[in-house]
Amino acid sequence: MPGKRNHTGQAVNPSRAGPATIEKPPAEVIRGPGKVPVRLQVNDEIYNIEVEPRRSLLDVLRDDLHLTGTKKVCNMGEWI
Repeated sequence: MPGKRNHTGQAVNPSRAGPATIEKPPAEVIRGPGKVPVRLQVNDEIYNIEVEPRRSLLDVLRDDLHLTGTKKVCNMGEWI
């Protein structure tokens, strides 16, 4: 029965093998997605804009499209 071999086909002697090591890939900076194209129809107007996915529709309407009729409240519904 042939002995163990490594990934290159060389014979490996288990009694001489050192402790296993795990090689980690180089650290990469993880960045979120960039702006994505969005098409909105508001009050019969079409808007083609690019928006970061993390932004809310409210912020886009008010800050990017300058439609300030939409108001932000406490983010809590009224409990009856």
